[in-house]
Amino acid sequence: MRSIRSFLIVVTLAAIVLVIFVAIVQGYRKGIEQTQQLLDAQLAHYARLLATSPGGAVAELPSDSELRFQMFTDDGELLNRSANTPDTAMLPLTRVPVGDTSFDGQRWRVLNYRVPDRPLVISVAERVQDRFAIAEQIVNATLMPILFG
Repeated sequence: MRSIRSFLIVVTLAAIVLVIFVAIVQGYRKGIEQTQQLLDAQLAHYARLLATSPGGAVAELPSDSELRFQMFTDDGELLNRSANTPDTAMLPLTRVPVGDTSFDGQRWRVLNYRVPDRPLVISVAERVQDRFAIAEQIVNATLMPILFG
């Protein structure tokens, strides 16, 4: 009788641990995905802010800034860009508006924003490494109480 009870306790505890583990993994994946969506929305906000600048005149970002930008006409003519940004489009202007690319020796998340009332395309980029670090900090801060709370 005692061995059956021990077996059932061990199986029940193993099932509970497995369910908690799967829930934490799913929570982590979903949290990273949602945080990435929020960071993409923030890139779109930066692009809209740049779109309000008169005539493409933008104050220069510090060289160690985490953001890079480019401004193009609809024809693909480069109007303005931040330092350490390529002369060519970071992401093809005709492609999907958000994507990852490489330049300056790093991976970047790039958002192309077409200004609705002007013939202007603004590309804004942020380092993938920085985005992942932010997302991981947020998700870990959310999940750690579940593990150790």
